Amino acid sequence: MIDINDLNQIKDTFSRILDLSLISILVYYIYKNVINSYSTNLLKGMLIIISIGIISYYLNLYTISWLLNYIANILPIAIVILFNQEIKKIIMQIGNFNLAFKLSNKKEETLKVISEILKAVKHLSENKSGSLICI
Repeated sequence: MIDINDLNQIKDTFSRILDLSLISILVYYIYKNVINSYSTNLLKGMLIIISIGIISYYLNLYTISWLLNYIANILPIAIVILFNQEIKKIIMQIGNFNLAFKLSNKKEETLKVISEILKAVKHLSENKSGSLICI
């Protein structure tokens, strides 16, 4: 007979595996997009600054620690600004994984969607107006 504690252990194990898998995928996409771009030097510089911060903390270098703590407060905004192209690429790759079309193998639905998009594009062309179409 299965004990409730066994079920909780299975659930916890599954949650940990799922969590690690999602983090691994995220790290892979970040690595894939950052390593082949100009942002590699920015990333190296940030790692050096973090290393200096850790060393200054353990050596009790108060001024450097204070300065790096001040910088750390604006770091999330700086990361978004400095790595905006890579963040866009990652989000676009996530968006390209179109689960709805992959799950439905019905050609009728796909053809209907394509037909509607073509109608919309024709209407926009006739009105000479532009639009951004996300699929």
